Amino acid sequence: MSLSSKNHYYKLVFVCHEFPPIGGGAATALQNLCKTLATQGHNITILTIGPSKPVKYKKIPNLSIIPLGNVRKNSLCPSFIEFLKSYFFLKFKTPSYIDFLKPDVVISFFAFPTGRAIWSYLKKHNIPHIVSIRGVDAPGFYEERYGGLAQYVIPRLIKPVLYAASAVYGNGKRLKKLVEGHFKDIEVFNIPNGVTFDAPLNIQKKDFSIYKLIFVGQLIERKRIKEALEGVISFARSTHKTIEFTIVGTGGLESTLKKIADVIPPNLTVLFRGYMDREELSHLYNQQHVMIHFSQDEGVSNTLLEAFSKGLAILASESAAYEFCKNIQFPGRILPSFSPEVVRDSIADMFSDLEELNQNFSRSIDIAKEFSWEENAQKVLELIEKVLKTKEL
Repeated sequence: MSLSSKNHYYKLVFVCHEFPPIGGGAATALQNLCKTLATQGHNITILTIGPSKPVKYKKIPNLSIIPLGNVRKNSLCPSFIEFLKSYFFLKFKTPSYIDFLKPDVVISFFAFPTGRAIWSYLKKHNIPHIVSIRGVDAPGFYEERYGGLAQYVIPRLIKPVLYAASAVYGNGKRLKKLVEGHFKDIEVFNIPNGVTFDAPLNIQKKDFSIYKLIFVGQLIERKRIKEALEGVISFARSTHKTIEFTIVGTGGLESTLKKIADVIPPNLTVLFRGYMDREELSHLYNQQHVMIHFSQDEGVSNTLLEAFSKGLAILASESAAYEFCKNIQFPGRILPSFSPEVVRDSIADMFSDLEELNQNFSRSIDIAKEFSWEENAQKVLELIEKVLKTKEL
């Protein structure tokens, strides 16, 4: 199946400011991709920025994780100062490790900060460099950041990185479209995230005595969690059914959300679960009916794929559903706007027909089966092989 089946094993260095196994979507993707490659026999090293507190993670043969600096306090997202510190740790500490490890290829997760920090060194020493576009490093992605400066700054920061790279790939069709639309002569390969597929509970036997909805992600404006909560509250006020809304994650909006949740109808319970590891989250998914994923901009979301694999119906934004809504019957509803009334009516519509809801559970599982970390790893290996063959010419 893979290059490793031909006894051709690579020595690869992945560099990322997101630390596996904690962190946001990129950290989760990095952990699963590298675990898969290491299991196949490839020698994998991750150079990253560690958390300020010690983290335990399962030891995996052929896989080493090296924190270049321990500056992260927030598990999901670094502060701006931590982000800047990460850039300088990557820039000044990565070269010595690459000199020592002598990898076949270096893969940067994010064109910025990672790619920007190390591209000139790799170019100078003629080391093959693949850049993985993850989302916030794509031009046109959530341009409101930093008071709108992102739309001007990000393209300038990543331009030399992408033009110097041996290859570029993006996490999904939307990111490929954004980058190729801005840099007309750069080809971006589409290699979406995968998912670990564990058989869910018998979806036909789900209990509907309580309608259960879940949000998983950073509690920030881009994820539209405030709109999700207000919509769930509006739905609860319109029905006598018992509702439970579970919010998993941390972020700047947490205190605001908790204040909103102080005034809710008696038939609604809002649970704030904070940061959860993947194993805990897996069990929690099995208890849910609907995932709410209103992200303003997104690649192929790990969270969404995990929800599919657990047989959840999905209430999503057009951006979050971009990879999945073109050629398939989407297992839920895709919303063009997010007022409390629109969200309320969409939730009510989904629960109004339990037979259709059960069909959506099955459709979600079918989608998950099309994505795997083995497939993701194979595509990355094929790109590595292409890069190395080009270097030999």
